[in-house]
Amino acid sequence: RPWMVVERKMQPSPPPEHRRVIRFVTFLALSLLAFSCWALVNSRINNAILIADADKTPLLAGDDDDRHNTGGDHPAPIPVAVPSSSDLMADAVRMGNPVVREMSLAGAAGGGGDGSEGSCDAENAQLRVYLYDLPPEFHFGMLGWDGKEAWPDVRDAGAVPHYPGGLNLQHSVAYWLTLDILSSTLPHSPDGGGGMSRPCVAVRVTNASLADVFFVPFFASLSYNRHSKLRGRDRVSRNRILQAELVRYLMRQEEWRRWGGKDHLVVPHHPNSMMQARRKLSAAMYVLSDFGRYPPDVANLKKDVIAPYMHVVRSLGDDESPAFGQRPVLAYFQGAIHRKDVSGRTFSSLCPAKV
Repeated sequence: RPWMVVERKMQPSPPPEHRRVIRFVTFLALSLLAFSCWALVNSRINNAILIADADKTPLLAGDDDDRHNTGGDHPAPIPVAVPSSSDLMADAVRMGNPVVREMSLAGAAGGGGDGSEGSCDAENAQLRVYLYDLPPEFHFGMLGWDGKEAWPDVRDAGAVPHYPGGLNLQHSVAYWLTLDILSSTLPHSPDGGGGMSRPCVAVRVTNASLADVFFVPFFASLSYNRHSKLRGRDRVSRNRILQAELVRYLMRQEEWRRWGGKDHLVVPHHPNSMMQARRKLSAAMYVLSDFGRYPPDVANLKKDVIAPYMHVVRSLGDDESPAFGQRPVLAYFQGAIHRKDVSGRTFSSLCPAKV
C-alpha cells in the first residue's frame, strides 16, 4: 500500500491550461444545472400560487347554458357619447386566428356592413361578438359600479361609470371596447337621425354558437393600477386573485376549449398587466400597447394587435392645425420601444439621447 501511494504521487499532473479548461467546463455545467433547477422550482411555485389563488376564490357567477339559448339577441343599449371601437375589434380578429379571420371576411363579403338598411344586427354585421358576462369585479365594479344587473344601463350616460383620468386613460382600451360592444345593438341610423350613427362592423350576440369571436371584458390595466399592491394583511394581491379566477373560468368554458382560446380577444394593454396569466392565455388574441415586455411565444405580430395609447393631450381643431407646408419642424418616432427600466453603458452607447 505505501508503494501505491508513491506511485500515484509520481504521476504527472495535467498542464495548467488543461486545469483551467476543466475548471471552466465544471463551473459552466454546475451553473447550467443550478439555473435549470431554479427555473423549474420558480415555474412550480408560480403555478402553485396561481392555482391556490383560484381555489381561494369562488367560481364566477353565471350558467354556461345561458350562453346557448335559442332566443334572439337582446339589445344592450349604451350612451351615444361612446366612441366606436368596432374597427379595432375587427382588425384584431383579422390579424389573429385564421379560422376566425376567414369567417369574418366571409361575412363582410356577404354584403353586411354599411348599415344602409337602417339596422345593424348579426345578419348585417361583418363580425359577431360574444361578450362574456363576467361579474362586475372584473370590469365596471373597479370603477365603483355596484348594480344588480350584469351591465350598467348604458342608455343613460350618467349610469355608466367614468374611467379615471390622467395617465390611467392611456390604457383604457378595454373600457371603450366593452362599451362599444354593449352599444352595438342599439337602433341604428346611418344618417344619424333617430338613432346612433356608426359603422355596422362588430355586433354583440347573446347566443355563443353564433359568435365569430369571444371578447373577455377584463379591465386588466385598471386592475394592475389599482389592485397590484398588497393591502392590510393580504398575502396575495387582488390583481393576482382576479387573474387566477379568470384563468380558471376560461379554461372551463366550452368556447375556449373548442379552439384552445384562439378565437378569444383579451386586452392587457398596460405592459405590466396580466403578468401571471398572460402565458396561460397566450393562445388568445391580445390587444397591447407594444411588445416590449412579452416573449415572442406569448405575444407576436401573427396573432396580436398593437393599439395606440388613448390620446390625453388636447387636440387641435381642423381650423387650428397648420397645413403640412406651414409646419417648420416635422418629428417622428424611429426604432423600437425602449422602456424606462432599461439602462446601462451598452444601452447608452447604442441609443444616444437626441432632442
